[in-house]
Amino acid sequence: MDVPPVGGADALADVVAEVMDSLELPRAIVGGVSMGGDVALNLALRHPDRVAGLVLIAPGGLIPLFRNRATHFWAWAGTRVPDPLLLPLVRLSGRFTRSAMRAVVKDPDTLPGPVIDEFVRESRRPGGGLAYTRYNQASIGRHRMLNDLSERVAEISAPTLLLHGEDDPIVDPAGSRRAAERMPDARLLEIPDCGHWAQSERHDLVLERILDFLERVDPSPAP
Repeated sequence: MDVPPVGGADALADVVAEVMDSLELPRAIVGGVSMGGDVALNLALRHPDRVAGLVLIAPGGLIPLFRNRATHFWAWAGTRVPDPLLLPLVRLSGRFTRSAMRAVVKDPDTLPGPVIDEFVRESRRPGGGLAYTRYNQASIGRHRMLNDLSERVAEISAPTLLLHGEDDPIVDPAGSRRAAERMPDARLLEIPDCGHWAQSERHDLVLERILDFLERVDPSPAP
């Protein structure tokens, strides 16, 4: 069943909380990559009692500007295109998913073939890519990122592991650095020779660090 796109990370975080309710899951260690990291951060801020810990890989929601002012402006302008023009462009972009995925990593050979194939299938599905488009529309303002949580992450007390490729071309690692400095219980691992998808590019290292983190976090509800 298709679910209509929700939009911004704050609204998506509320959806996650609703799903947890439906699963009768009172509290969990929540992980997210990129946009998913933004959602996880919002969940921790909006529903702190639901989050026992956070695992964030190249998380969105921690930068004030997309790359530089010129790039940010054109990114914003792209989100203002009316739907009758935008939606055909979204469908057309599905033809270039394979090339786009290879561009976000340091070494394209680290990407598993089945993962690429699944992304390509999803992007070419009717409505594929629309949810990400709605997220961008809710996140990119004309002069700044509307989803920047840099000034609020200090409110998150849950233990947090941040992992970020040093050569990430999409999300500036500086956002993760600032967050790690401001959050009360956060650890950051910056990974050299790694782009936006550390979970694929440096799979063994990322898995090792996540398992170490999980061993010290208790997901059970507080008494």
